[in-house]
Amino acid sequence: MSSCCFCFKKKRQVTTNDTIIQREPSDHYQMLTQEPHRKLSTRSIGSKPCTETPLESSIDSSPVSAQPEPRHSIHSVHSFNTLLYFPSKDPLRSCSDLVTAQFQNFTKILELEASSDWEIKIDKPFACIMLKPGTQSHPDIPLMKAFFDMEINANPEDLYEIMYWPETRKRWDNSIGSFFEISRSSEDVIQYYMHNKAPWPFKDRDFVETRYIRKRVNGDIEIFFTSLEHNEHPENKDKAIRGETIMGAQIMRKRISPITGNYSLYVTTICQADMKGEVPKKALKVTLPSSLLKWYRGIKKQLQIKIESA
Repeated sequence: MSSCCFCFKKKRQVTTNDTIIQREPSDHYQMLTQEPHRKLSTRSIGSKPCTETPLESSIDSSPVSAQPEPRHSIHSVHSFNTLLYFPSKDPLRSCSDLVTAQFQNFTKILELEASSDWEIKIDKPFACIMLKPGTQSHPDIPLMKAFFDMEINANPEDLYEIMYWPETRKRWDNSIGSFFEISRSSEDVIQYYMHNKAPWPFKDRDFVETRYIRKRVNGDIEIFFTSLEHNEHPENKDKAIRGETIMGAQIMRKRISPITGNYSLYVTTICQADMKGEVPKKALKVTLPSSLLKWYRGIKKQLQIKIESA
């Protein structure tokens, strides 16, 4: 998938038993469930059982960092800390003037990643998927944010290849009908076309987008993409409905897990997309909540294959 069609999931009311986001000074997220009189615990990543341990505090943005010292919370709540947000203050590598011109959008994406006013829709030990109301320019189209721990000692470049190299992507992603680069304004600015096959009863969607890539000294990759109007690739409604990506991003980081002490690849996805056309709300509610998780599980499988065959 190029843009994300998970924006149509119906919003629900937050109750006292719902999961909320608590922003810590250490600049990462704790997913807290309001259950008084229970011990503070940390849910381990992966399929390992939960263990009763204090939450870790500070997180180093460098990929080579020591495990943080544990601390005790003054709150008596049951907490599982997903620890999927690892910001970086490392300097940026040199980039093209076209990417530099997009720095305002990169800043906006990082601010959205850091913000805490989101409603959690799916919470897993390795993933958290959230929604919030739309932007001022597109108030009826909500934003989606997702954190994923790939649970694999891989580099951001490995993930980029699996997601964005057309020939690699088409080998494993069965939802791709067509995917190719249109042109490159520079090595870090790419125009491309992608046709996404949709399950019944939806109609296929396609996208023409520009992808801007910037990298940090520590190896982090930050990607911003948005729709592009291209005269050579106009919409063909007999083939697919042309979706509009208002804003999209992936942020890929290799870090040491505070829970396992091992290297892991983490990725943040942010997207606001107008899928256009008639979208059956009830069908979306049934099919879409698990689609993003399934897609990232496919990516994780490809990462495992790539790392094991290296």
